[in-house]
Amino acid sequence: MSDFLKFIHRTPFFRILIPFIVGIAIQDYFQFTFLHSGLLICLILLILIVGVSFWRTQKGIFLFGICSSLFLFTGGMWWNNEYHVLHQPTEYSANAILCCRLNENPQKRPKTWRSQATIQWVKDGKTVQPSNETVLFYFKDDSTTNERNQAGKIPLHHTPIDSLHAGSVILIHNRLQQIKDQGNPFEFSYRNYMNRQNIFRIAFLKTDDWFMTSRTENTPQIYTANIRDQLIKSFRKSGLSGRNLAVLSALTIGYEQDLDQQMKKAFIAAGTMHLLAVSGMHVVLIYGFFKYLLFFFNRNRKTILIRNLIIFAAIWFFSFLAGMAPSILRASVMICFLLVAETIDRNCNIYNSLAASAFLLIFWNPNNLFNAGFQLSYTAVLGIVYYQPQLINLWNPNNKIVRWLWATASVSIAAQFGTFPIVLFDFNQFPNYFIFSNIISGPLSLFLMGLSLMLPLTLPIIPLNRLITQLTDIAINIFDWITLWFEHLPGSVTPGLHPSLFSVFLLYLIFILFFLWIKKTRSIYLFSVLSLCCLLGVLSLEDTLHSIKQNRIILYKYTKQLTIHLIHGRQSDLLVWGNQLSDSSGINYLIHPVENKLNLNNTHIRLSVNPEHKDFLFSPNFVAFQGKTFLIPDTLWIKHPIIPFRKTDYIILNTSIPPPVIENLEKTFPKALFITIDHRTDLYFRKKTLNLLHIRYMSIANSGALSINLPS
Repeated sequence: MSDFLKFIHRTPFFRILIPFIVGIAIQDYFQFTFLHSGLLICLILLILIVGVSFWRTQKGIFLFGICSSLFLFTGGMWWNNEYHVLHQPTEYSANAILCCRLNENPQKRPKTWRSQATIQWVKDGKTVQPSNETVLFYFKDDSTTNERNQAGKIPLHHTPIDSLHAGSVILIHNRLQQIKDQGNPFEFSYRNYMNRQNIFRIAFLKTDDWFMTSRTENTPQIYTANIRDQLIKSFRKSGLSGRNLAVLSALTIGYEQDLDQQMKKAFIAAGTMHLLAVSGMHVVLIYGFFKYLLFFFNRNRKTILIRNLIIFAAIWFFSFLAGMAPSILRASVMICFLLVAETIDRNCNIYNSLAASAFLLIFWNPNNLFNAGFQLSYTAVLGIVYYQPQLINLWNPNNKIVRWLWATASVSIAAQFGTFPIVLFDFNQFPNYFIFSNIISGPLSLFLMGLSLMLPLTLPIIPLNRLITQLTDIAINIFDWITLWFEHLPGSVTPGLHPSLFSVFLLYLIFILFFLWIKKTRSIYLFSVLSLCCLLGVLSLEDTLHSIKQNRIILYKYTKQLTIHLIHGRQSDLLVWGNQLSDSSGINYLIHPVENKLNLNNTHIRLSVNPEHKDFLFSPNFVAFQGKTFLIPDTLWIKHPIIPFRKTDYIILNTSIPPPVIENLEKTFPKALFITIDHRTDLYFRKKTLNLLHIRYMSIANSGALSINLPS
């Protein structure tokens, strides 16, 4: 306990950070609205206790600490609420005209061009109001369409989409709509992902919905994007292309748009994906490079100040160039604290610097706290700082090469100890060979970063540039080969891991106590580790028993085919209506998150043309499973209605059915819930029958998938 108190005393920003982020997290979960009064009460208490603390009594100092923490806790809640209120989008009428600036060059998609933009002003009727909302545009790839003027719209002429670039100012008709999720269980929430970036709306623009003006703007963000494009062009001029160009662009400046999904999957499986994301490693490399280059400035305090100002400018220029990613900002702020400490000739506590940089970034944008990259970046650095010195002391080999390999491996292991619980929580899998892959890929990535700095500088010297390009090509090919080799090893990834937030906390506590036991060899630490491991085992056993006993029915929101998922324990069957699967990849996209989250074995896909199964009744018009019954009427069933059940719980309206038939079904099964699948049938039945007869119904198109939990 004394060590912990000393740590708290030496890290004042840590004392500030913890209650502040706890307040932000609790506000994000519970969404409290009345926060001003609580903040005011805490402020008054803090002012009152300040006087007591001046007495220098132990009680006064303790009360001051408690009230300070309460004030920061309430302040975190209040600021999180105010931040989201400030960034809520304003609604405009359908006839509004928006003036928007593109923040990036449009990126080619299979059928569209995608670009992020900022709304500058909105003309809604006779009023013009300024705006600063960030939105997402998808331009229809329709360069051959002849533009035509339409009454009441801006006179438009055809503008090729590839003429748009970062800084272009366009006028659009209001086609904004809220970003929505697909609505199926356990899917990745694209809506939450974009909302965390303060992007709430999206627009799909046809060729007659937008008009490019002659005005072009150049903000710092656009300026750095243009520099980034020029840097990528210099790589291309040097002779790099295809996958090698994509890997080098991702490795050096974090540009991952050209990186294919297959390669991303390989890097994730090998445990080296963090090398392709711009991170603190890049900032540290720049810091070390300029510090070594400017060694002759280490004469006195004035020259050290000049050197540190140069390093400061280089680091922040790179941060802008890399798009101000959270991991870059974290490292940049932390390095700046180190530069200040060097300038004033004081030792800098690394934990305090980390806490200070985290506090500044979270205060600037509370959403950073929930960013996976931000979390992994900080936990990786904390893991290296805390675990690595203790790991390297466990073994001190005499051979220099073995010692270097162990030092490299210990850094990777320490980083994984820091990130392991969050990786499990966010990605539900773990790369088993990360230690070995990082021993080779880590130094190789640093070598590639050094070569990337030399490529644009040597463009005028053609022979030297060719040599460096060849070395870069060889290094990237080795980098790719190593990654693919580790991916294809047996058991490269352990999937299906789903720890709760409490389990994540237990894992961190176990790691900390285990390393304390290594350092201090006290039996109390070992006993605590074993006790917490037992508790974690009980929680894991409880989850396993729950997955074995689960019974569930899922009616997916999938317009291409009617799909119902029947889950019994870890066994599951997907019922699909039709002669064949219309889109096997779409079906896999539906069921993969469910299989992963519910820890299911391989799902058996059964088509309605071959419905026999001993555990449940399945036909083109009926499904019965664990006491729940579904009726799926179609035109053939209407001619020859057969109802084999005494009761029907759900009636799925998937085709056009005459209103009298629906009325008869409602009279026959008054307790049944009618379900519409897609927008067309939903609109038809709502207008024709359901609302008129006051029938109880559910729209899958509007409400998302229907998930029914059944008793075990």
